[in-house]
Amino acid sequence: MGDPLSVASGIIALSGFALQATKSLFQTIESIRNSKRSARELRDEVEALCQTLEILTQLATEYEVELSALKLPLFRCGFVCQELSDLISRCVKHPDGQRSSLRDWTRLQYMGEDITNYRNVLGNYKATINIAIGGATFQSVAVTRQVLQDYKDMIQNTTTDLQERLNEIEDKLKSGCLPDKPSADMNREELQRIEEERQSTTLCLEICKQVSGYIELYQFKRDNGAGQAASSPHGHKTQAKANIGIARQIAQNSLTSCLQNVNAASARLQEHLKNFEASLQSTSDPTVSGQITCELQKIKEERETISHCLTICSDASSLSESSRVNIFEDVTSMDDAKQVLVSTIGDLINAKRITTGMRSLQLIGQMSDESIQHLSSQDNFSRRESGGY
Repeated sequence: MGDPLSVASGIIALSGFALQATKSLFQTIESIRNSKRSARELRDEVEALCQTLEILTQLATEYEVELSALKLPLFRCGFVCQELSDLISRCVKHPDGQRSSLRDWTRLQYMGEDITNYRNVLGNYKATINIAIGGATFQSVAVTRQVLQDYKDMIQNTTTDLQERLNEIEDKLKSGCLPDKPSADMNREELQRIEEERQSTTLCLEICKQVSGYIELYQFKRDNGAGQAASSPHGHKTQAKANIGIARQIAQNSLTSCLQNVNAASARLQEHLKNFEASLQSTSDPTVSGQITCELQKIKEERETISHCLTICSDASSLSESSRVNIFEDVTSMDDAKQVLVSTIGDLINAKRITTGMRSLQLIGQMSDESIQHLSSQDNFSRRESGGY
């Protein structure tokens, strides 16, 4: 690839690499000054990706371990942006080198994808990075229920986008026709179709394998968590988890259906992959084989990137589904004391070994931030306020 960086590089270096490549792509698109909608939408998506990567670079040092799952997506994101930038530069320039062609923009193809459709791929990178950032910082910052809900919605939307891409791939497999033997006189479009076929099959198989594992693991954790909640001695905690269980049951039904569909598709795709690889091996032309091998390497890297994105989404989803508990332990107040132990963001509370002296007033529970501020201004309370962790 001509770049000293690799997936083995650190998250700090890779985030910087992806950011610089994305900025370069944005500048390339800007230099064309194309007013077509497809160009504007791609520019806006790349600009938003730049902003996300800038945030990531600021957090990479502090959360390097938590963000390590982003290594491959960041590497591929930077590499894709580099190739897109080079491709756009080559395809839109006229022979005189002075003007850019608006007409040629609509003809751009990258890895079998129309350039306007590949905007969605960059969008998936952006969403995955945002989800990873949220997952890394989730336990260390105060998060309201609304923010948590927005985060869960983002995870669901990103997962839906990946599922839609899987459906598109299956449509291609159903409508496509694989040639019996690739030959030397195959034009670029035919070679590209083979590359897409290989990409579709290998990507779908990997998604089937990974998603099946994620769903089974999630179901196992959910069932164990539900069992622990049922035996909890804290009435308010059990009730809160019962409410959460309604939403989880809905998610469970969807996950079960998804798992069945994925497993059913896996067998069909495995057979299709065997037929395709046998067809590739049958070609005797070394030039054609070399071209296919080079392109397939890119496709394999893209497949691994999508798998990592799905892993991040799955892990973040499990994290967001878990109930957060604010813990107060070993708190003692003296005689004639006034003390408040509250959560201001509506999370569960676990209080242990809380004692108070004679003629003391002690409040424990949930309270809005406005209420606690008002209470503090009226009385001289000793206050412990939790923002969640």
